[in-house]
Amino acid sequence: DAGAALAKFNEVIQQSSAPEAAATKFAGMLGKAACLQSQSNLDQAVATLDEVIKSAPDTETKTHAEAWLRKGDCLRLKQAFKPALYAYLHVDVLYEGETVQHAEALARLVALWQQAGHADRSASTSAKLKQMYPNSQWAKSPGG
Repeated sequence: DAGAALAKFNEVIQQSSAPEAAATKFAGMLGKAACLQSQSNLDQAVATLDEVIKSAPDTETKTHAEAWLRKGDCLRLKQAFKPALYAYLHVDVLYEGETVQHAEALARLVALWQQAGHADRSASTSAKLKQMYPNSQWAKSPGG
């Protein structure tokens, strides 16, 4: 039940206000955003993800990569395709070292570039995905 999960994530966020619990707080916020997304509350999910992006230290690269990736997902679901493209590009350009998120972002970019009428960028992104992550589920999926 997404409602119960959302309540738990809010509880984790509230209990994680001490500086040493920052990673737990951001994980809770990412979980909260996922629950909001599953409830089709995309604007609130994006607001939560924006707060993570703004508040998480730059050293939390996995947190940032995940937040940008999920923001792209929410924007894509809202059919805000250009902003979604930019969100996924953040992961591609800034967080290539976070391989799980990077592979998924590349797969999302393949489809969005195609949809935006940039078949050349779609093809080069697909080639990059398959070269960097040949065994990834994203490289094997249609559009990847």
